[in-house]
Amino acid sequence: MRSPMMFAWIAAAFGPLVAAERLYGSIDWRSWLVPLVLGVVVAVAGAALVTRAKGPTPPPRTASERLASRRAPTSWLWWGAVPWWTVALALLLNAELDESPVCERGSTVLRKTEGGRPRTYLRDFRPGGGEIALRSHDARVRRLYVGQEVTLVVRSGWFGWTRLVEIR
Repeated sequence: MRSPMMFAWIAAAFGPLVAAERLYGSIDWRSWLVPLVLGVVVAVAGAALVTRAKGPTPPPRTASERLASRRAPTSWLWWGAVPWWTVALALLLNAELDESPVCERGSTVLRKTEGGRPRTYLRDFRPGGGEIALRSHDARVRRLYVGQEVTLVVRSGWFGWTRLVEIR
C-alpha cells in the first residue's frame, strides 16, 4: 500500500526540479551532471555525518515499535532528494544570476518523435553542430514542424549553460 507520506516525499523531492527545469531549463543535459554529482556527494556525506552523530540505533523492543519503524519514512529518502534539489538550485542560479545579452540564433527543425518521451530535434547553432533535443511538453515546441526555419533566442547562463528564452 502506498502511503500519503511517500507521495509527499516524491512531490518534495521532484517538484522543485520539475519547476526549475520548465522555467529555467538548459539546452544541454550535461548541465545537470555537475550539480547532480555534487548533490550526491553532499547527500552521502550528510547522511554519514548524521548517522555518526546519532550513534547506533537500538533495536525495536515491542511489536508496535517494529511496525512503526517499518512504516516511518527513513532518512535515506530525504537524503535521496538532495541531489535533485541541487540540480534545481543550479538551474535557478544559472538563469536568475545571468546578465548575459540575449542572442538570436538560426536553426532548423530536423525531426520530431512521438510516444512516451516526445522530443523535437533542432540543428545546433553552436560550433561542432549536432542536434538540440527539446522536450515537447511546451506549446512553443509542439507547434513546430519538420523543416521549419526558426530563430532561437538564447542566453549564455551564469554557469555558461545555454538556455532557451524564446522560439520565433
